[in-house]
Amino acid sequence: MEVFYGEIGETEMNPDELQAGRELDALIAEKAMKESEFPHRWIGANDKTCIYCGHQEWEDEADKSCVIPSYSSDIAAAWLVAEKIGAHDAVTITRQTNGCRLSKQWSASAFFEMAEAETAPLAICRLALKLTLK
Repeated sequence: MEVFYGEIGETEMNPDELQAGRELDALIAEKAMKESEFPHRWIGANDKTCIYCGHQEWEDEADKSCVIPSYSSDIAAAWLVAEKIGAHDAVTITRQTNGCRLSKQWSASAFFEMAEAETAPLAICRLALKLTLK
């Protein structure tokens, strides 16, 4: 088992053991997406509702930033991560259909790395960290 060292409290971090949640979302934002500010992302040209936080464009023009997307639990947000890490190579997302194996039924792979998880968004996030923290 590979162990990656991160800056979180100077402790060991193994992406395969990380769980979905806001801490992982923040880590993905910093390490994989390389972003510190998040603009709102509108549903469409006629619907000015942010897909991440539900903010309405006309509510408060002074509020230009959004919350960190839920990369580890929302497939739309996770797909942005997959697009970012797969910019130079394909990211493959696979659902394992073996009836005997109920946990870790999703896997994501790219650049000879693979990550497994209970959900596709979590598998994508784990893969992103493996690739980013090498």
